Amino acid sequence: MSSFSSQFITACWIAFLLFWAFSALVVHRTAETRAGRWSIVYGAMVVFMYGLVRQFPGLWVRSWPDTAAVDAVADLLAFAGLVVLLWARISIGRNWSGEIVLKEGHEVVTKGPYRSIRHPIYSGLVLLGLGTALFWGTLLGLAFVAAFAAVFWYKSRLEEAFMTEKFPETYPAYRARTKAFIPRVF
Repeated sequence: MSSFSSQFITACWIAFLLFWAFSALVVHRTAETRAGRWSIVYGAMVVFMYGLVRQFPGLWVRSWPDTAAVDAVADLLAFAGLVVLLWARISIGRNWSGEIVLKEGHEVVTKGPYRSIRHPIYSGLVLLGLGTALFWGTLLGLAFVAAFAAVFWYKSRLEEAFMTEKFPETYPAYRARTKAFIPRVF
């Protein structure tokens, strides 16, 4: 494992977490909340995966070679994920929440990456996670990313039902012209 890639990917995660923490301070007040504490679900998944690793350290065995090419691809994926995350978070602005909510003055955001995909924050997190898992070189890392992708997919379905209910004039048309996670694909 290259020291540069380790530091670079760690820096991507730190930049994401710091930006998220500070930008969460400047959001609109919540007008309505749909039941569900998703941050608890995410946290529980992290604790579960950590427990799995601690209980079965053999799962943390490298599954593919540690090469400069693998590190470069991992760095590229992690950086692309960070860029998508930050671009999406800036684009959604004060409407952002980690929960399924309606903010005061809420609107359907269709600028930035939201022009082509409805859930760029989830896409960015999966890319950042894929870069990390590729760098780690373990199947367990890929399983971790797959588990989070499944949670993001499920939450996206709930969010879309909520948005359709709250914006019946605009959200269905927006949904019809965009993909959920990957532009022009899915």
